[in-house]
Amino acid sequence: MTTIPKPAIYLGIAAFITLLMIYIASNSPSFTIKIETKPSESYSSFSKTQAIIASKFACEPQQINHDLPKKFEPSDVVWDRTKQVMYVVDDNGRIVSLDENGNLKNQWDVNKAMARNKSFKGLKWDLEGVAFNPNKPDLLYLGLEYPASIIEFNLLSSQIVGIYRVQDIFDHNPTSDPSHNSGLESLAFIPSSASKYGGYFYAGRQTDAQIFVVELEPKSQRAIYHGWIKPPGPGFDLSAMTVFKDHLFMLYDKAKELTSVDILANELIPKNKPLRVDFTIIQPKTQFGTAKFTVRGFEGISFIDDKVGTPKYVVIGVDPPKKGMKTLIRYEFKQFLKCFSPPI
Repeated sequence: MTTIPKPAIYLGIAAFITLLMIYIASNSPSFTIKIETKPSESYSSFSKTQAIIASKFACEPQQINHDLPKKFEPSDVVWDRTKQVMYVVDDNGRIVSLDENGNLKNQWDVNKAMARNKSFKGLKWDLEGVAFNPNKPDLLYLGLEYPASIIEFNLLSSQIVGIYRVQDIFDHNPTSDPSHNSGLESLAFIPSSASKYGGYFYAGRQTDAQIFVVELEPKSQRAIYHGWIKPPGPGFDLSAMTVFKDHLFMLYDKAKELTSVDILANELIPKNKPLRVDFTIIQPKTQFGTAKFTVRGFEGISFIDDKVGTPKYVVIGVDPPKKGMKTLIRYEFKQFLKCFSPPI
């Protein structure tokens, strides 16, 4: 029997490990690569293979899902700067409030609130969006997928206090392919003194990414239509919106990207006539570059800042379309910009 020299065995094992590390680094989702390094180590002391993995590790988020209820499917996130809590909704009608580290503060079940009122019977509470009006800190606004509606929810009483139907607005502005998901998938609120009711809601339709602008009239519980926006980006599968630094951000799941527009510079606040803004034919004004991701399932996003508005983190709700972990992940704000959104 031929005996293989020990040095050759060691070289073979080392080569196999190197190839395995390169494969893992190039095929794993960006938020599943994990590597531990000593604080004193630097890129200059790494081998080429180690540098590949270390660069991915620098863009690794932190999992903050430890207090999410069982089978919770994060579909959107919004941040309350005053209370320093985030509200997260899921596909099954639940809401949680968490601090910036993911520690649970409170939770609500919209299904229980629905059961108290017979007029809500039969509705499936698939919550796909959430928005917050800082002038009404005890209320949360929930985006119901179908029939597309904005639900006004009182956090103190755990009661639904208003339902504003926007499905009729969607239907009067039909998609080119009605066979695809034409429900509400994203929701954002922009405060404005131009509004009689303190601001405007921006409701995003998933299939064609069109955004519809409405005011909520409380007495009649009517959504007053103020026009539409065709946002920059791929033009399909809009999964979330959020407002930060006077910009409206749009998150696209299948395209795996995040775009933005400057709200004031692009005149996205309704004035004397309905909005008709088409960023597929005009160049948007923005101070942020387009963020590119490597994995699917990003369903919600929110920028976390302190009480004076200094940005700290970016939190993303992850709900993969097939198999995969349903979770909340958090990036340091500067880390997020460096890893995904180069300056324009």
